[in-house]
Amino acid sequence: MTNEDINQKISQLRKEIQLLNNSLKDLNNKKEDKYKEKVDLDERLNSLIKSAKDLKEQKEVLNKEVKELKQKREVENKVVRELLTKLNDIKQDKRTEFRKSNSLSISQIREKIKNIEFIIQTQAISFDREKKYMTSLRELKAKEKEVSEFEKGFSDLSGLKAQIKTKKDEADNIHKQIQETAARVSKIFDELTDKSKEISEIKEKRSTVLAFLRTVKLNINVLNKKLNTVLKSWSGITHKSISEIASRGQELLRQKTEEVKEKFKKKKKLTTEDILLLQREAIRNAPRH
Repeated sequence: MTNEDINQKISQLRKEIQLLNNSLKDLNNKKEDKYKEKVDLDERLNSLIKSAKDLKEQKEVLNKEVKELKQKREVENKVVRELLTKLNDIKQDKRTEFRKSNSLSISQIREKIKNIEFIIQTQAISFDREKKYMTSLRELKAKEKEVSEFEKGFSDLSGLKAQIKTKKDEADNIHKQIQETAARVSKIFDELTDKSKEISEIKEKRSTVLAFLRTVKLNINVLNKKLNTVLKSWSGITHKSISEIASRGQELLRQKTEEVKEKFKKKKKLTTEDILLLQREAIRNAPRH
């Protein structure tokens, strides 16, 4: 291979080395950018996962609270049902007891009073008959008062009714708490749904970034191997070229030295350069201790 061929090959290898270095630099820059993007996605993902975990814990606490409130409401509703049953039983017992001694209801009594008053006012009746009607009227009005007071007595039952109202209010208040807590659970569920969607999107982006990084790393490894191969070729050619140049220089120096020796034998005039060559030759050939 001539010097021109060697120089041309070295120039070609240098260009190839430069191109490979530029490609590696570009890939490394892209790798750094994607790695920063991955770090940012990791931070966002970790933050979202932590937030979602906190929301789930809050939701579990609230669900437990709703369950406990429902149990309390059921206890109160059960008491209300029992008290209502008791109230109805008392009313029924009183009605049964009263009807044993009173065959007419208050509406029937009032209807009879109305009829008698109508007869007295509109019909011409004898004194004796009017007297009988008036006696019946007094008896019916007395009975009306008795029945009315009885109705008022068993319908009042204020203590039991107040107790029922208190328990019902407590049950209603617990129901309101359940609705409010359930609304908070629903809101947290919506937030969790949104965060779950965002987590899925970020995971998908992160997978894309990781795939890109794997591809870039493979390409970098391929280019590095190719660069090492080219560098070895460049180093080998360069070293060989230097060795050949040195070898040729030594041969020229030996030839020149032989020519000076011939000039010295023939007693020709020596130049300063000739003398220096003979001195170098003498130093090289001098014995070493």
